Amino acid sequence: MAEDRDKEPDNYAAMSKEELVAQLETRDSKLKQYSSMQKSTWKQVNSILASIPLGLAILDEVGNIEATNLQLRQMLGAEARDLFGKSIRTIIPELDIEKLDSSSGTSAPHRNKALTTEGKSFSVELSVNEIFKDGKKLFLHIKDISEAEKLLEYKMSLVSMISHDLRTPLTTMRSVLTTVQDGLYGALNEDGSQAVNWALVSSDHMNSILANVLDVEKLDSVGLVPDKTETSSGKIVNEAVSLCRLYAEEAEVELTANTESSLFHADEAKMIRILVNLITNAVKFSPPGGKVQVESHLNGIEIEFKVKDQGPGIAEEMQEAIFNRFQQAGLSKRRGKAGFGLGLAISKAFAEMHGGRLWVESDGKHGSVFVLRIPL
Repeated sequence: MAEDRDKEPDNYAAMSKEELVAQLETRDSKLKQYSSMQKSTWKQVNSILASIPLGLAILDEVGNIEATNLQLRQMLGAEARDLFGKSIRTIIPELDIEKLDSSSGTSAPHRNKALTTEGKSFSVELSVNEIFKDGKKLFLHIKDISEAEKLLEYKMSLVSMISHDLRTPLTTMRSVLTTVQDGLYGALNEDGSQAVNWALVSSDHMNSILANVLDVEKLDSVGLVPDKTETSSGKIVNEAVSLCRLYAEEAEVELTANTESSLFHADEAKMIRILVNLITNAVKFSPPGGKVQVESHLNGIEIEFKVKDQGPGIAEEMQEAIFNRFQQAGLSKRRGKAGFGLGLAISKAFAEMHGGRLWVESDGKHGSVFVLRIPL
């Protein structure tokens, strides 16, 4: 049985010279094959490591660096020899290895600070995979997020500027314009009245744009929760139409409402914002002399709102895309209309946070109908 298990003889002294040479040549050939396979394997591994878009460090069980990829070395401004055998804390001083330990698979990414060889600190996002082979190894993925953090800072500064430096004076301007329109500073002639109306429309439009920008930021950061109270579909439609009346008149578009008022629970302010966004969008794409009609009625266990326009319509392939952020801006440019493309995206988000739906119906040629349904 021993002879069956042992493919090679264990007594080389009993072999002839020819047999020994043949045996050694066979072993030498196998060793060359193994060496070639090993080189090919390492070449493939190095190719894989180089193709990973993130920095990568392979650590032993105590956190010493055994290997790095090119992306990490470029990130740190280091050579492979500078990192090999060093503790991972050399480049990420505040790293807690135990927090990275994830025997169940990939850990959730978390943030830390890394140091370049010149001592410059930058923000990174870390995640780890564990592998077990001749002892535990850690694959530490390192992503440079310093540019993303800068963009976030710029974004927060812009939002702060919009909230404090633009919205406050706009509110003051509108208040003054309203008092002028009401005749507090004397009667206006027809041209003066028209100029004040135009200024009020522009003020309301700018306030609407700023509100959309601020709402997008809230949706991205803290999220928004509807503050539901009892309201009525008639009240919401009337308020939205009233807010859009001047805008429609300046565009020479007839704005009408046809409502069956029903009570339901919703965030009244957000529901009005949805309709204001839909109405201003409909007016914007309607021709002078066109009509925009707002409707509401009870549809089973839902309140249904509709905003109908006589614009150029929306092609079928675009009827979902227009609810994406900034998508409307592209359409507006092609049609010669200004816009940032946030109103429809925010309206859909507001509808969904109420458990409702918002969509558009159009044949792509003869106007559009935006349909909003909110459960009772």
